[in-house]
Amino acid sequence: MTDPRPPAPATSAGPAGGGARNQGWALCVATLDRLPELRDCVRLAAAQTFPPQEVVICDASAEAGSSRAEIERVIGGSIALTYLQAERKSSAAQRNQCIAAATADILFLLDDDSFMHPDCAERIMATYGADTDRRIAAISATPHRTDPRGGQPGNPARRDPTYEKAGRLSRNMTSRRVRRLVIALLLPGGAWSFIRYRDGHPRPGDGVAVPPGLRRVNGIAGFLLTVRREVAAEFGFDRHLLAYCPNEDADATHRFARRGLLLRDPDAHIYHFEAAAGRLKRRKVAELQVTNTAYFIRRHSAALPGDALRFTARTVRRLIAGVVKDGVLRDWSLPQVRGIARGLLRSAAILSHRRDDLGPWYEKMQHRILAE
Repeated sequence: MTDPRPPAPATSAGPAGGGARNQGWALCVATLDRLPELRDCVRLAAAQTFPPQEVVICDASAEAGSSRAEIERVIGGSIALTYLQAERKSSAAQRNQCIAAATADILFLLDDDSFMHPDCAERIMATYGADTDRRIAAISATPHRTDPRGGQPGNPARRDPTYEKAGRLSRNMTSRRVRRLVIALLLPGGAWSFIRYRDGHPRPGDGVAVPPGLRRVNGIAGFLLTVRREVAAEFGFDRHLLAYCPNEDADATHRFARRGLLLRDPDAHIYHFEAAAGRLKRRKVAELQVTNTAYFIRRHSAALPGDALRFTARTVRRLIAGVVKDGVLRDWSLPQVRGIARGLLRSAAILSHRRDDLGPWYEKMQHRILAE
């Protein structure tokens, strides 16, 4: 089937009245202690059929200096490189540093273990280039099972053992059917832990026709995220989030939608390796998923009672579904259940806290969660 989208142009129209200008893209990556994966991420980005004009890395590791030298060797001077030492160890804060340093029109704010298929950028940039009215705020790539690194030599895989185990068990037909049935019954609106709070802002993409071959989405996962630079700069990621920040991408892209469409390209493929290094334990991730979402609701919601009620109901359902997930993974320490339960207990204080000092106050709560 012929792709209905035009090829990626060398130039495209800028903002209304701004005339034509060059349109390129920047690979922007927040990283921590994952040099082998980062190297592959950058190498595959540089080898795209539509390569980036710049690479911006924000590194929170202690070996950022030596890592920079390695990345310089990967791109070979053909692409501009900005390598930043992280001001704080926070994926949200590091992404914001990348956004502030980048100059390209389109930012690919990918994870360091996001591996792009060769034509991924070309497809996405073709869509942005054809959007002369700038109605599109952000575009998601699509996860793909095929690792584009193929059989090339490299470092031994360090894939998160939790995901390896989940993958093996998900291939068990009985386990998969039970899990899907329970999640469908308990979470009929989807298993996503983020609650799309009602912030009172219009969504200009509502009612706008979606270009052929693309799909409208409500949010975009961080390992698949591309966005117009001016949109990312206006909203950014929440600056009060610490460490690995569950749902940071959901909150950010929910706010990006105030400026235009959120779309997904089914044919722009990325393989997500899900490396083990740098990850928090499952219990802490589950707890922060809950408390972060409560924080977003308290900070942004213009319909707080209703959104808080929806959040509580969804979290209770997730708690029950967590029993099934831990059971399927045969993890009898029940990290998912314990994390959700602890997060739900903390959420009452978050939802009732005053807004004027909510961010700094919530930072202290995160420090306690991370230290436990």
